[in-house]
Amino acid sequence: MQKIFLSFILLVLLYSNIYAQEKERQNSLEAGKWALQFTIDQNFTLSNFEGSIASVKKQFSPRSALRLGLSLDFGRSNSKENDFIYNDTLNPQYSKRFYFSAFIYPTYLIYVNPNSPVNLYFGGGFTLGGSYRWHESEQSEEEGSYYAWEKTYSYGGGITGTVGVEFFPIKNFSILAEYFVSLQYANEVSSTVYTSPSNYQKREVTSDYVEFFGKRVNFGLAVYF
Repeated sequence: MQKIFLSFILLVLLYSNIYAQEKERQNSLEAGKWALQFTIDQNFTLSNFEGSIASVKKQFSPRSALRLGLSLDFGRSNSKENDFIYNDTLNPQYSKRFYFSAFIYPTYLIYVNPNSPVNLYFGGGFTLGGSYRWHESEQSEEEGSYYAWEKTYSYGGGITGTVGVEFFPIKNFSILAEYFVSLQYANEVSSTVYTSPSNYQKREVTSDYVEFFGKRVNFGLAVYF
C-alpha cells in the first residue's frame, strides 16, 4: 500500500510540473467551504474517509482546515431455540446480544501551497471513544438451568498524524491520497459469569493496550459545497 501511495504522489507531482506554466488551477481551498470526504475501498466502493457515520471538513482559510470523523456502531439480537419431540419441548435455549461503540477523529490540516495544482498537506489530531458489548445465554436441562453472561467495555484514545496530497480536476471536486499514523492507548475490562445447578464461576480480566501503527493509506474523493 505504501508503494501505491508513493506512486500516486509521483504521478501527481509529474502532473504538477507539466502544467506548472499554465494559469493557476481553481480549487475550493477557500475560507468557509465545507467538504464531504469518501474513501475508495479495495472493491471500488465508497465509504466515509474517516469514520463510519460522517467525515466532514471545514476550511478556515486556504491554508488551514478542520476535519471531523465520527464512527458509530450499534446492534442487538434476541434468539430462542426449542427442540420438539412429539408434544414435549426439550432443552429451550435463549440468547441475547448487544453492542455499541462510538469514536471521534478530529484532525487539523495545514496546506503547504493552496495555489499549487497539487496540494500537499500535513495534519495532526487525536482519537477518543469507547465500546460496550453484552452477551447473555440460558439453556434449560432436566437437571436444571445453565446460565452465562459476558460483559466487555473498553475506552481509549490517542494522537494521530497524517500527510497527503489533494488534486482538484474541477473546482468543487478533488482526489486524495493520504498516509496515516497513530499512537493509541486502550483499556478493556471483561467480566464473565457462569452458573449451573452445581457450580458458580465469575471471572474478570482487565487489559491495557498501547499500539503504534503507520500502515493505513487512504485513497478518496471530496465534494465541496
